[in-house]
Amino acid sequence: MFGVGLVFFVIIAGGYCDSKAAQIPGTYSITPSHDITLQPVSVIVPTEFANIPQDLTVNLPPGFTVKVFSGHNLNKPRLMEFDTHGVLHVADMNNRRIVALPDRDKNGVADELVVVATGFKRAHSLAFLDDFMYVADRDRIFRYEDVEGDGSYQDRVIFADDIPSTGSHSTRTIVIDKFNDKIYLSVGWPCDMCRNDEPERGVILEFNTDGSGRRIFASGVRNVVGMDLHPETNQLWGTNNGHDKEGNQIPPEWVDVIREDGFYGVPFAYGYQNFIDFSIPDYEKNLPLTKTDSLLVSSMKPPIALLPAHTAPMGIHFYEGNLFPKRYKNAAFIALHAGHAKLAPSPGYKVIALFGEPDKSFVYREDFLTGFQTGTDIEDVWGYPVGITTDREGRLYLSSDKNVQAIFMVEHSPIIAKANYTMPD
Repeated sequence: MFGVGLVFFVIIAGGYCDSKAAQIPGTYSITPSHDITLQPVSVIVPTEFANIPQDLTVNLPPGFTVKVFSGHNLNKPRLMEFDTHGVLHVADMNNRRIVALPDRDKNGVADELVVVATGFKRAHSLAFLDDFMYVADRDRIFRYEDVEGDGSYQDRVIFADDIPSTGSHSTRTIVIDKFNDKIYLSVGWPCDMCRNDEPERGVILEFNTDGSGRRIFASGVRNVVGMDLHPETNQLWGTNNGHDKEGNQIPPEWVDVIREDGFYGVPFAYGYQNFIDFSIPDYEKNLPLTKTDSLLVSSMKPPIALLPAHTAPMGIHFYEGNLFPKRYKNAAFIALHAGHAKLAPSPGYKVIALFGEPDKSFVYREDFLTGFQTGTDIEDVWGYPVGITTDREGRLYLSSDKNVQAIFMVEHSPIIAKANYTMPD
């Protein structure tokens, strides 16, 4: 797994596949999927959440259970984070607020919904640093201070202003690198794959934690929704949503390290130096390519993982807990927000686990949590996974922001078998 010195091989068509070594510029292959047996599990719905259907079922590996942690009047809950007191906070985007969901009696169910911040345009993510809470809104980053240390936030200031916000891809994701005193913010491209002259679009911005040093850290990203820091390397990772007009097989979605000064293709290419189809009228407008454009594309590195097209990867979270089996240590959990009920060739609407070697070779993926889609039509999708995080004990939390809008909690217990027998005389 990522950061763990174990060797994994992926067997495909009778041979081994090294997903890192096999990549050639201008070509791509979807990261191999390893089959794992998932079992149907009934979603436990506490009686206080009468607004949540009582007959929900998902699929998980053996030994895992899932329950509704919160079904409190949420409207498009997106990314989540625990504060220093161990209380889960959620960006409740359509309600334009940040809410806290305390579980004071530790029974695995949020006791109440507490509104801790309001007045946003499109709050999508948040992060904590000591007694400060940072909220990424559409065009600003706000910083709140817990002056009294009681989990409430009395003071609010604008940490960063004038974040470009016109057009598409208006959600903003924030991550704090406490080790290097840096803050990262993803700012999506304003359109599908058009040319755009705003320098801070399709980028990852970097700030010092005191607000100084604003700069473009990486560029050429279309819509990086999920970001997380690897627990051992401290590298920033991201998940990207690709362009729309090349059919249901192109482009693959990528998961990759966000490298300093890295370029990721938009609006000319995708994957590993794969040019977009310039015969498509909207993409033809990007021609002619300049020498600078071509040099940017030639600088693209092979992504760590490629997922099926249009599956819309959202939150990414590296598992650091000890509750799950050891094989998940440092694996990346990724929420897929779309699937073949929309454009994608894949069922989608699920959570996958991404495994690999420390040098990012022998990468493969497994389904972890499925069952949000019960048929082939869009009406058959009851849950849309978005945000992923874990608590101090290692339980995993997942937000769904459409149809059933709730926070789910996934736990693991060892499977114990008992046998009754009589010894012979």
